[in-house]
Amino acid sequence: MFYIFYGDEEFTRSEAVASLRARMAKEDLGDLNTTSLDGRDLALEELINACNTLPFLTQRRMVIVHDMLQRFQRAGGAQEAERLAAYLPTMPETTRLLFVESGSLHKNNPLLKRVQDLSEGHILEYEKLPPGSNELRRWVSQRAGSHDVGIEPRAIELLIEQVGNDLRALDQELAKLAGWAAYERPLTVEDVRMLASTWPQTDIFGMVDALGLKERRAALRFFHTLVNDDANPLYLLTMIVRQIRLLLSAKDLRENEGLPPAGIGKALGLRPFVVEKLLKQSAQFGLDELANLMQRALEVDQGIKTGQMEPILALEMFIVDICRRQAVSPATSQRSRKRSRTR
Repeated sequence: MFYIFYGDEEFTRSEAVASLRARMAKEDLGDLNTTSLDGRDLALEELINACNTLPFLTQRRMVIVHDMLQRFQRAGGAQEAERLAAYLPTMPETTRLLFVESGSLHKNNPLLKRVQDLSEGHILEYEKLPPGSNELRRWVSQRAGSHDVGIEPRAIELLIEQVGNDLRALDQELAKLAGWAAYERPLTVEDVRMLASTWPQTDIFGMVDALGLKERRAALRFFHTLVNDDANPLYLLTMIVRQIRLLLSAKDLRENEGLPPAGIGKALGLRPFVVEKLLKQSAQFGLDELANLMQRALEVDQGIKTGQMEPILALEMFIVDICRRQAVSPATSQRSRKRSRTR
């Protein structure tokens, strides 16, 4: 079975990739049986060897290839596409092959034309939703629901007017708004208007960047500035958790899968300068340490929502806890990760 995900809508495409990876991770040793490859200069023989490799102690393995199909559109690419198309129906049943393209593909792409009718293939194009379209409005409404809040129609219109049709930016704003509303009521026009001027992005991202570098004083300074501007504690916790999750993902892709920064950026849907910052910050943490911080964040979230923890104090203690943890070398982190997989 193979998949081809392409198109200009990066956010939904990245989520589809993450969903397939998550399904694979649920299987025993799923992470050990997932391989990511940079397709821009990948030899076809190398890809075939990866696909022909049998899974290790499980039923399936996944091979993810980034930006290979685009090169077939260049001069001389048709012959290589022909060879790959001929191989796909013969691929072992134990392999799931996913091609991920960071942009659109020409309708005359040699591989696309050859594999359109193959029953083993699943080809999905992710197109941007037109600004002002009903599809975009429905997406915003449904995405608000995934953040455990509703949103009024007029608020949807204003949010699209302010942000446009960038789904990743819209999702980030909805996460922010949901935290502001404490996940208890529908989002309103007043919420959207207030949010634009209440919490400067420089303070929010300054706080999470300081946490990533374990700069306790700077992180607390940004945190108190946001609190004084009436930022909702649950929203701030959401942003902290997002940063920890990104650090964990970037470190795992780098150390356990050996992806280069460009491959990490494609896997996570992040720009190069963001990946560079994450890799620098993730060196301050071990993989197990980041996993423990995710568990700690869950405890803080539950403590605040159940009234067992005072929100500001709980977040202050969490920030201090993050920043005072000792750094773990990559080698030590990998050994610890391997030990955890054998338990």
